[in-house]
Amino acid sequence: MKIMHIITDLDTGGAEIMLCKLLSSLHDEALDSSVISLMDRGQVTKRIEALGVRVETLGLNQGEQPSWQTIKKLRQFVLAFNPNVIQGWMYHGNIVATIAVFLFDPMYKKVRLFWNVRQTLYDINSEKIKTRRLIILSRYLSFLPHGIIYNSSLSAEQHCNVGYLSKKTKIIPNGFDLQKFRPDKNRRQQLRKELGVSQSAILIGHISRL
Repeated sequence: MKIMHIITDLDTGGAEIMLCKLLSSLHDEALDSSVISLMDRGQVTKRIEALGVRVETLGLNQGEQPSWQTIKKLRQFVLAFNPNVIQGWMYHGNIVATIAVFLFDPMYKKVRLFWNVRQTLYDINSEKIKTRRLIILSRYLSFLPHGIIYNSSLSAEQHCNVGYLSKKTKIIPNGFDLQKFRPDKNRRQQLRKELGVSQSAILIGHISRL
């Protein structure tokens, strides 16, 4: 099976790191993956390529509208890879993934489309104007993907409240490597010593983008 991932960019971010983790966990030789970044190469690109996954870029700048040349380039990438599944990541990636399906297989006979929503949505009016427009557009197009993947129940609920089709909902929480992230008594003592904190003191940490 060939899976094409389309994502806004590959700079360091939660969604980008999670895509890299997902690709690194796919050890089935029957699965072949590729990635398209709407922008240029980012810091995560080399990590993905080191996994043997091909990365293509469309070279868009922040906020830039895709030209016909960009759409033509997208079509060439999709035709060359010939995917069975096209997976969008985040609002921009989801819309472009939808366009890619129509360019490649407008009748939805050969390819399955999935969206991936990676954020909560407490107030649509607090989003940037262009992002707000994408969310509204996505609301009307949400019948097209075979499934809409959310990384939390709250995100799914909030997006369904603004009009995303609820029957498309699939919730897959973020996963973490329990061999890497696990209690370690020695490291606990060492870190507290480095910080000058007693062994009995309560510490609260905020960690992201692992």
